[in-house]
Amino acid sequence: MRDDHRLERARAWAEGRLDAAARAAFEAELAGDEQLAAFARAYRTAHQGTRDLELADLRSSLDFAALEPLLEDERRARPWRRVAAAALLLVAAGGLWAWRVHRARDVVHLEAIRLADAGPIAPARAVPAWYAEYRAVTDGAIQWLPDLDDGLRLSALTGAPLVLWGAHPTCPICKAMGESTFLDDRVQDAIADWIPVRLDVMQTSYFQDLNPVETGFPVFELRDADFEELDVRYGMVEARDFEAALEQHDPGAVPRLDLARPALSDLRAALELEAAGRLGEARAAYERLLATAPAEGYAREVRGDLARMAWQAARPRGALADADPAAALGRAAERWRGSPYARDFERVLEVWRARGRVELVQG
Repeated sequence: MRDDHRLERARAWAEGRLDAAARAAFEAELAGDEQLAAFARAYRTAHQGTRDLELADLRSSLDFAALEPLLEDERRARPWRRVAAAALLLVAAGGLWAWRVHRARDVVHLEAIRLADAGPIAPARAVPAWYAEYRAVTDGAIQWLPDLDDGLRLSALTGAPLVLWGAHPTCPICKAMGESTFLDDRVQDAIADWIPVRLDVMQTSYFQDLNPVETGFPVFELRDADFEELDVRYGMVEARDFEAALEQHDPGAVPRLDLARPALSDLRAALELEAAGRLGEARAAYERLLATAPAEGYAREVRGDLARMAWQAARPRGALADADPAAALGRAAERWRGSPYARDFERVLEVWRARGRVELVQG
């Protein structure tokens, strides 16, 4: 609850303006806050010392500027009352100052941690080791991926486009192309910077809307890293035509897969740091990877990793609720060592050790 709200309730209690239920609730709150209770008692004393002054507009106040003109007549008639009122008001003001100082010492303003981030978020996605080693063509053969999810993710992470081959296990044209078109050196050179995926149309739902009576088998789709369609071919495609289609949508002179391999290894290493609990190092690694991302899909995934980092850090209240808050805060500071989050945890730990209580404030 905000301090100004609590102070207003203290004034209302001192002046007898709370109903029975509100008074009981506030007195229970006073029992747990000695400084607030001291201020409330001092304010009540000041109120009781001034409430019977014969002034229509007078109410207990800590504002001498407002009180001064109202007491002008009383000063002449009963000067001792002015002295008593001033003394009582000084006692109340001192109680307010002491309470606010006490409260300030308990407050930690979190600079890096965002408490609003403490919500559910997607877990980390492992990067298989073979991603960084993958090549579309090795030993004179195209390395068709059998899983569409792997193809989509590898394409997004590297920026390399996709070749999707929808094949039927009994399709004679599929077999013929495997023995001719896809063994052609020109086709293999052209497909080297693509992600080739071969899907059995009997085992995947991706091609479920395909009408083989109208189109026949096989079917080939060329799609970019955002999965936008570039080209579609049906039936037998000769080597020269397949090469021409690939070259028409050539992703660039510099092979993206070659450029992305180190970044894939680095992403895998960052995820391993996170899994090992070395969160400060992992966060620093993700920051570096974001600055050098080889593709937008890669940057998008790393931003998700950084969001997960923020979510993991946004739980200092959980540490305070631990059976041993000091130990839990110390472990958190160590895990986040080297990051801005570590400093926040260290400051919370410092106040906890000194005061035995902490109030967390954002920013």
